[in-house]
Amino acid sequence: MDEKEHTIILVAACIGIAFFVMLLYVITTIYKNRNLKIENKLRLLEKEKQIELLTAISKAEENQKIEIAGQLHDEIIPIIALATSNLNTRITEFEKQGLDLQSMRSETKSFSILQESIRGIIHKIVPMLFTSFGLLKAVELSVKQMNDNADNPGVAEFHNNTIFSGELPFSTNDQLTIFKICREVLNNLAKHSEYAYLKVSLEEVKENFILLFLHDGKGVTDEEIKLFEESSTGMGLKLLKSRLILLNADLIYSKDNDVSSVRLVVPINK
Repeated sequence: MDEKEHTIILVAACIGIAFFVMLLYVITTIYKNRNLKIENKLRLLEKEKQIELLTAISKAEENQKIEIAGQLHDEIIPIIALATSNLNTRITEFEKQGLDLQSMRSETKSFSILQESIRGIIHKIVPMLFTSFGLLKAVELSVKQMNDNADNPGVAEFHNNTIFSGELPFSTNDQLTIFKICREVLNNLAKHSEYAYLKVSLEEVKENFILLFLHDGKGVTDEEIKLFEESSTGMGLKLLKSRLILLNADLIYSKDNDVSSVRLVVPINK
Protein backbone atom coordinates (compact mmCIF):
# COMPACT_ATOMS: atom_id res chain seq x y z
CA MET A 1 0.00 0.00 0.00
CA ASP A 2 1.56 3.23 -1.12
CA GLU A 3 1.65 6.57 0.68
CA LYS A 4 -1.29 7.93 -1.33
CA GLU A 5 -3.56 5.10 -0.21
CA HIS A 6 -2.42 5.61 3.39
CA THR A 7 -3.32 9.28 3.11
CA ILE A 8 -6.76 8.50 1.67
CA ILE A 9 -7.46 5.98 4.43
CA LEU A 10 -6.25 8.42 7.10
CA VAL A 11 -8.42 11.22 5.71
CA ALA A 12 -11.41 8.88 5.48
CA ALA A 13 -10.82 7.75 9.06
CA CYS A 14 -10.58 11.36 10.27
CA ILE A 15 -13.77 12.21 8.41
CA GLY A 16 -15.46 9.18 9.92
CA ILE A 17 -14.32 10.07 13.41
CA ALA A 18 -15.38 13.71 12.93
CA PHE A 19 -18.74 12.55 11.64
CA PHE A 20 -19.12 10.19 14.60
CA VAL A 21 -18.20 12.98 17.05
CA MET A 22 -20.64 15.36 15.38
CA LEU A 23 -23.34 12.68 15.42
CA LEU A 24 -22.65 11.99 19.08
CA TYR A 25 -22.77 15.72 19.85
CA VAL A 26 -26.09 16.13 17.99
CA ILE A 27 -27.61 13.10 19.74
CA THR A 28 -26.36 14.33 23.13
CA THR A 29 -27.70 17.84 22.49
CA ILE A 30 -31.08 16.48 21.39
CA TYR A 31 -31.17 14.23 24.45
CA LYS A 32 -30.26 17.11 26.79
CA ASN A 33 -32.83 19.42 25.19
CA ARG A 34 -35.44 16.68 25.42
CA ASN A 35 -34.67 16.11 29.09
CA LEU A 36 -34.66 19.85 29.72
CA LYS A 37 -38.07 20.20 28.08
CA ILE A 38 -39.37 17.31 30.18
CA GLU A 39 -37.94 18.86 33.37
CA ASN A 40 -39.41 22.26 32.52
CA LYS A 41 -42.76 20.65 31.77
CA LEU A 42 -42.65 18.75 35.07
CA ARG A 43 -41.74 21.94 36.93
CA LEU A 44 -44.61 23.77 35.23
CA LEU A 45 -47.03 20.95 36.07
CA GLU A 46 -45.74 20.90 39.63
CA LYS A 47 -46.19 24.66 39.92
CA GLU A 48 -49.67 24.44 38.40
CA LYS A 49 -50.62 21.70 40.85
CA GLN A 50 -49.16 23.77 43.68
CA ILE A 51 -51.17 26.79 42.58
CA GLU A 52 -54.31 24.68 42.21
CA LEU A 53 -53.80 23.25 45.69
CA LEU A 54 -53.11 26.67 47.22
CA THR A 55 -56.13 28.10 45.39
CA ALA A 56 -58.37 25.35 46.71
CA ILE A 57 -57.02 25.79 50.24
CA SER A 58 -57.33 29.58 49.99
CA LYS A 59 -60.94 29.39 48.78
CA ALA A 60 -61.82 26.89 51.52
CA GLU A 61 -60.20 29.11 54.14
CA GLU A 62 -61.92 32.23 52.83
CA ASN A 63 -65.31 30.47 52.83
CA GLN A 64 -64.67 29.24 56.35
CA LYS A 65 -63.64 32.72 57.50
CA ILE A 66 -66.75 34.26 55.94
CA GLU A 67 -68.89 31.64 57.68
CA ILE A 68 -67.22 32.31 61.05
CA ALA A 69 -67.54 36.08 60.58
CA GLY A 70 -71.22 35.64 59.70
CA GLN A 71 -71.86 33.57 62.82
CA LEU A 72 -70.06 36.09 65.01
CA HIS A 73 -72.02 38.96 63.47
CA ASP A 74 -75.44 37.32 63.28
CA GLU A 75 -75.41 35.12 66.39
CA ILE A 76 -72.82 36.08 69.00
CA ILE A 77 -73.04 39.89 68.86
CA PRO A 78 -76.88 39.91 69.14
CA ILE A 79 -76.71 37.59 72.17
CA ILE A 80 -74.20 39.87 73.90
CA ALA A 81 -76.24 42.96 72.97
CA LEU A 82 -79.46 41.41 74.32
CA ALA A 83 -77.79 40.24 77.52
CA THR A 84 -76.30 43.73 78.04
CA SER A 85 -79.67 45.39 77.46
CA ASN A 86 -81.48 43.03 79.86
CA LEU A 87 -78.80 43.49 82.50
CA ASN A 88 -79.00 47.28 82.25
CA THR A 89 -82.79 47.11 82.52
CA ARG A 90 -82.61 45.00 85.70
CA ILE A 91 -79.96 47.28 87.19
CA THR A 92 -82.19 50.31 86.51
CA GLU A 93 -85.11 48.55 88.23
CA PHE A 94 -83.00 47.77 91.30
CA GLU A 95 -81.64 51.33 91.40
CA LYS A 96 -85.23 52.63 91.49
CA GLN A 97 -85.68 50.56 94.61
CA GLY A 98 -82.82 52.43 96.25
CA LEU A 99 -80.01 49.96 95.64
CA ASP A 100 -76.61 51.34 94.61
CA LEU A 101 -75.47 49.19 91.71
CA GLN A 102 -73.14 51.70 90.09
CA SER A 103 -70.22 49.29 90.28
CA MET A 104 -72.28 46.62 88.53
CA ARG A 105 -73.35 49.11 85.86
CA SER A 106 -69.69 49.87 85.27
CA GLU A 107 -69.08 46.18 84.74
CA THR A 108 -71.59 46.13 81.89
CA LYS A 109 -69.17 48.31 79.91
CA SER A 110 -67.00 45.24 79.51
CA PHE A 111 -69.77 43.77 77.35
CA SER A 112 -69.59 46.79 75.06
CA ILE A 113 -65.81 46.36 74.86
CA LEU A 114 -66.34 42.67 74.03
CA GLN A 115 -68.75 43.59 71.23
CA GLU A 116 -66.26 46.00 69.72
CA SER A 117 -63.49 43.41 69.98
CA ILE A 118 -65.62 40.88 68.11
CA ARG A 119 -66.41 43.47 65.43
CA GLY A 120 -62.67 44.09 65.09
CA ILE A 121 -62.10 40.35 64.60
CA ILE A 122 -64.85 40.27 61.95
CA HIS A 123 -63.22 43.16 60.08
CA LYS A 124 -59.88 41.34 60.09
CA ILE A 125 -61.46 38.12 58.84
CA VAL A 126 -63.45 39.85 56.11
CA PRO A 127 -61.87 43.28 55.40
CA MET A 128 -64.75 45.75 55.43
CA LEU A 129 -62.83 48.28 53.36
CA PHE A 130 -62.52 45.73 50.55
CA THR A 131 -66.09 44.46 50.71
CA SER A 132 -67.48 48.00 50.92
CA PHE A 133 -65.34 49.85 48.38
CA GLY A 134 -63.45 47.37 46.21
CA LEU A 135 -59.70 46.94 45.76
CA LEU A 136 -58.49 50.35 44.57
CA LYS A 137 -60.49 52.47 47.00
CA ALA A 138 -59.68 50.04 49.82
CA VAL A 139 -55.94 50.41 49.13
CA GLU A 140 -56.28 54.21 48.96
CA LEU A 141 -58.19 54.34 52.26
CA SER A 142 -55.72 51.95 53.91
CA VAL A 143 -52.87 54.27 52.95
CA LYS A 144 -54.74 57.33 54.22
CA GLN A 145 -55.55 55.57 57.50
CA MET A 146 -51.82 55.25 58.17
CA ASN A 147 -51.75 59.03 58.63
CA ASP A 148 -54.18 58.67 61.56
CA ASN A 149 -51.85 56.36 63.49
CA ALA A 150 -50.38 58.30 66.41
CA ASP A 151 -47.49 55.82 66.67
CA ASN A 152 -46.54 56.52 63.07
CA PRO A 153 -45.80 60.23 62.49
CA GLY A 154 -44.91 59.74 58.79
CA VAL A 155 -46.96 61.05 55.87
CA ALA A 156 -48.46 58.52 53.42
CA GLU A 157 -49.97 59.26 49.98
CA PHE A 158 -51.68 57.19 47.29
CA HIS A 159 -51.65 57.83 43.53
CA ASN A 160 -53.40 55.92 40.74
CA ASN A 161 -51.30 56.32 37.59
CA THR A 162 -53.37 53.93 35.49
CA ILE A 163 -56.66 53.88 33.60
CA PHE A 164 -58.08 51.45 36.16
CA SER A 165 -60.99 52.70 38.22
CA GLY A 166 -63.79 50.39 39.29
CA GLU A 167 -63.46 47.45 36.90
CA LEU A 168 -60.28 45.39 37.25
CA PRO A 169 -59.01 42.43 35.18
CA PHE A 170 -59.00 40.09 38.20
CA SER A 171 -61.49 37.84 39.93
CA THR A 172 -62.88 38.94 43.29
CA ASN A 173 -60.74 36.34 45.08
CA ASP A 174 -57.59 37.57 43.32
CA GLN A 175 -58.43 41.17 44.20
CA LEU A 176 -58.90 40.18 47.84
CA THR A 177 -55.52 38.41 47.76
CA ILE A 178 -53.89 41.55 46.29
CA PHE A 179 -55.48 43.66 49.02
CA LYS A 180 -54.22 41.34 51.77
CA ILE A 181 -50.69 41.46 50.33
CA CYS A 182 -50.90 45.26 50.16
CA ARG A 183 -52.14 45.48 53.74
CA GLU A 184 -49.34 43.18 54.93
CA VAL A 185 -46.73 45.33 53.16
CA LEU A 186 -48.20 48.49 54.69
CA ASN A 187 -48.21 46.92 58.16
CA ASN A 188 -44.58 45.87 57.77
CA LEU A 189 -43.56 49.35 56.61
CA ALA A 190 -45.42 50.95 59.52
CA LYS A 191 -43.72 48.61 62.02
CA HIS A 192 -40.17 48.48 60.72
CA SER A 193 -39.27 51.17 58.18
CA GLU A 194 -39.64 54.32 60.34
CA TYR A 195 -40.44 56.31 57.22
CA ALA A 196 -41.14 60.04 57.23
CA TYR A 197 -42.73 59.88 53.77
CA LEU A 198 -44.44 57.00 51.98
CA LYS A 199 -45.83 57.11 48.46
CA VAL A 200 -47.97 54.23 47.22
CA SER A 201 -48.71 54.32 43.50
CA LEU A 202 -50.61 52.06 41.14
CA GLU A 203 -48.80 51.48 37.85
CA GLU A 204 -49.47 49.51 34.67
CA VAL A 205 -46.40 48.33 32.75
CA LYS A 206 -46.38 45.68 29.99
CA GLU A 207 -49.56 43.91 31.03
CA ASN A 208 -48.62 43.94 34.70
CA PHE A 209 -50.59 45.41 37.58
CA ILE A 210 -48.00 47.08 39.81
CA LEU A 211 -48.27 48.57 43.28
CA LEU A 212 -45.15 50.55 44.11
CA PHE A 213 -44.32 51.48 47.71
CA LEU A 214 -41.62 54.19 47.82
CA HIS A 215 -40.37 55.46 51.19
CA ASP A 216 -37.46 57.23 52.84
CA GLY A 217 -37.17 54.86 55.81
CA LYS A 218 -35.22 51.69 56.49
CA GLY A 219 -35.30 49.43 53.45
CA VAL A 220 -34.45 45.80 52.78
CA THR A 221 -33.20 43.86 49.78
CA ASP A 222 -34.49 40.63 48.21
CA GLU A 223 -31.51 38.79 49.70
CA GLU A 224 -32.31 40.04 53.21
CA ILE A 225 -35.97 39.06 52.83
CA LYS A 226 -34.93 35.52 51.83
CA LEU A 227 -32.81 35.28 54.99
CA PHE A 228 -35.77 36.52 57.06
CA GLU A 229 -38.00 33.87 55.44
CA GLU A 230 -35.51 31.11 56.26
CA SER A 231 -34.99 32.17 59.87
CA SER A 232 -38.52 33.35 60.71
CA THR A 233 -40.82 31.13 62.76
CA GLY A 234 -43.83 33.40 62.26
CA MET A 235 -46.61 32.98 59.71
CA GLY A 236 -46.54 36.49 58.19
CA LEU A 237 -43.87 35.94 55.54
CA LYS A 238 -45.09 32.40 54.81
CA LEU A 239 -48.65 33.63 54.19
CA LEU A 240 -47.29 36.43 52.05
CA LYS A 241 -45.31 33.95 49.94
CA SER A 242 -48.30 31.62 49.45
CA ARG A 243 -50.48 34.54 48.33
CA LEU A 244 -47.84 35.58 45.81
CA ILE A 245 -47.79 32.03 44.42
CA LEU A 246 -51.58 32.12 44.05
CA LEU A 247 -51.29 35.23 41.86
CA ASN A 248 -48.07 34.16 40.10
CA ALA A 249 -46.87 37.52 41.39
CA ASP A 250 -43.55 38.91 42.61
CA LEU A 251 -42.67 41.14 45.53
CA ILE A 252 -39.40 42.93 44.79
CA TYR A 253 -37.44 44.77 47.50
CA SER A 254 -34.69 47.33 47.02
CA LYS A 255 -33.01 49.96 49.15
CA ASP A 256 -30.86 53.00 48.58
CA ASN A 257 -29.44 55.76 50.73
CA ASP A 258 -32.38 58.07 50.12
CA VAL A 259 -35.28 56.00 48.77
CA SER A 260 -36.23 52.37 49.29
CA SER A 261 -39.02 50.49 47.59
CA VAL A 262 -41.27 47.46 47.60
CA ARG A 263 -42.77 46.55 44.21
CA LEU A 264 -45.73 44.19 43.89
CA VAL A 265 -45.95 42.91 40.31
CA VAL A 266 -49.11 40.96 39.39
CA PRO A 267 -49.50 39.65 35.81
CA ILE A 268 -52.84 40.72 34.38
CA ASN A 269 -53.02 37.44 32.43
CA LYS A 270 -51.54 34.99 34.88
